[in-house]
Amino acid sequence: MRATLRPGAIALLVVALAAACTGGPGAAGRPAPTSPPGVALPAVALVAYDGCDAFVDAVQTLATQHLASDALGFSAQLGPVGGAIEDRASAGAALPEATSRDADANSAWGGTNLQEEGVDEPDVVKTDGERLLTVAAGALWAFDLSGGPPRLVGSLALPGGGGRLLVDGDRALVLTSAYGPYPASTELEEAALPVDAETQLTLVDVSDPAAMAILGSAELQGTLADARAVDGMVRVVTSSSPPQLGFVHPTNERGTAAAERTNREVIARTSAEDWLPRYTIRDPRGAVIDEGPMVDCASVQAPPDPGGLGMVNVLSVDLRDDALAVDETTSVLGGGEIVYASPASLYVTTTTWPAEDPGSRPATAIHKFDIQGRKPATYVASGEVAGQLLDQFSLSELDGDLRVAATETVATSDTPAVTSAPTGPDRAWPPATTQSTVTVLRQVGAELQPIGKVGGLGRGEEIHSVRFIGRTGYVVTFRRTDPLYTIDLGEPTEPRVAGELKIPGYSSYLHPIGDGLLVGIGQDATLEGRVTGLQLSLFDVSDPAAPAQLQKTTMPGSFSLAEHDHHAFLWWPSDSLAVVPVTGYDVGVDGSLAGPFVGAIGFVVQRAGISERGRLVHPSVAPRAGGWASRGCPPGAACIAPEPIPSPPLDGTGGGSPVTRTAVVRGMLLSFSEAGVKVSDLATFADLAWVPYP
Repeated sequence: MRATLRPGAIALLVVALAAACTGGPGAAGRPAPTSPPGVALPAVALVAYDGCDAFVDAVQTLATQHLASDALGFSAQLGPVGGAIEDRASAGAALPEATSRDADANSAWGGTNLQEEGVDEPDVVKTDGERLLTVAAGALWAFDLSGGPPRLVGSLALPGGGGRLLVDGDRALVLTSAYGPYPASTELEEAALPVDAETQLTLVDVSDPAAMAILGSAELQGTLADARAVDGMVRVVTSSSPPQLGFVHPTNERGTAAAERTNREVIARTSAEDWLPRYTIRDPRGAVIDEGPMVDCASVQAPPDPGGLGMVNVLSVDLRDDALAVDETTSVLGGGEIVYASPASLYVTTTTWPAEDPGSRPATAIHKFDIQGRKPATYVASGEVAGQLLDQFSLSELDGDLRVAATETVATSDTPAVTSAPTGPDRAWPPATTQSTVTVLRQVGAELQPIGKVGGLGRGEEIHSVRFIGRTGYVVTFRRTDPLYTIDLGEPTEPRVAGELKIPGYSSYLHPIGDGLLVGIGQDATLEGRVTGLQLSLFDVSDPAAPAQLQKTTMPGSFSLAEHDHHAFLWWPSDSLAVVPVTGYDVGVDGSLAGPFVGAIGFVVQRAGISERGRLVHPSVAPRAGGWASRGCPPGAACIAPEPIPSPPLDGTGGGSPVTRTAVVRGMLLSFSEAGVKVSDLATFADLAWVPYP
């Protein structure tokens, strides 16, 4: 089964999940771990199927078991639980600069804010300082940055209507998630199954920004979990839910037996193709040139308890190759939620709930893939930690070891607290509560085995942000106050809490800015734990034993996209400038609400204080004929408005288009929304130009 298109390469890769695999980065020459106190070694054994008969028998048995355990909740148990989708500094050393292009104070431009240096992440804006590409309003837009304000030179309508970008040289890959219609109902009433999800990959030639062209596209059954790119080699992770097979549920108690009987018959009639995710390949004109199952039965692998009938699939896209190809694929039975990558390894996680014990505590399964070189990713190992992960920052690889931060449910007697017995309103712990942990996993053969663990972080609280910098980890938990824990990971087998800081509120994102400083963005809160609005904080963590909050500023009644999307956070080190999107209300000096604000705010963040540099807003709808944007602009030309730009009123009567990204290019501050691109003076935030999307 093979289809080719030129140029561009997409290889739906084989993630060979063989339990006998013993290689992989970080495995050679490392001592075998022993289980530290309180850390159980997980049993990991992935099995393959001997052809389609064995595969179909296994999935039918699993589906029937789920059905029998809860006929009414069958649909909820089928799919994957949860989502759709470094520096070697020693502990206590000054933090390195942020691992993103905007961290270079001598750079003329600022790019995507990345978790790991050398590992690119999909985003809606990509620039190399000379050319800027952005996805908005259902199209790919190209801007010339070679001189003066950005100049719109070309656009290309996207078949998926939007998405995120990865770029290497003259090739751009647009990744889009799409969803299909609900299935038609039946006389017994269709079960509330998930809507069909699809991942669309569009390969674009951007060598001539004025005449960008689609080279080919792929439609993959399943949700886009995430993607990473190293040196132009893209790894795309999708999570496919089980198919829409016409399951029903009863509309009253008498219909229970009939519904279960009907669903058993539906399961018994299924074939292999009913359970396998499918793909479609299209040429530049959109014509179908190939389609079929993404994976054959013998290539599907499964853990002993898959936890669901979804599949996680890892694909490779070489942006430097010259052929679009679909070859044999291997998938893992189970879900794919969080994706993290170092330059050498890709990790995919899924939350697991043992089916035989509905009251059991969740755990997180972690699968590791070798992504070194220009070849398909190779499965190397799996492991498990107790509890659930927050996001990609909950994972970090250093010297082949994986550090994992998780929140788990425990009985109060399971784990001693990190500090002395609590006093005040928090002194009484409930019989069952939460705690957070940091576990270090090391690859031994085909297993990721725990070699060290520290627990007891934030009893009764949950993790709100994590950042690993070199051999130090920073964990923020929250219920009423914001404990910021510093974790010494200098000895992987004996991680320990080095220090703790308790303050009101919490940080949802932590950004290292060097010189032993962290910027945190999150929510302020009362002493009772009621959140009150956005806050920006500066922490001194140069001494891990004594972390301190140096400064903070608050914006009551506001929130920021950067709290949950680190790509929305811009740090420009030469100006000590943080720029974040903000949505909320202006608050007067007397505490009164002055009106809605939708835009971005720049803050100068220094040890001596945090001060506001400026604000910018975008129009809610780009002005058209007769307005300032089209004045003197011939049809088809790239319109620039060097005059002052009308701003939405801040008197409670409205707001502009939300700003989603900001970037710095040659001393200019660029901001992006669905309405267009604004150019502002970096020093004053004064309006310089506006480029609306036609």
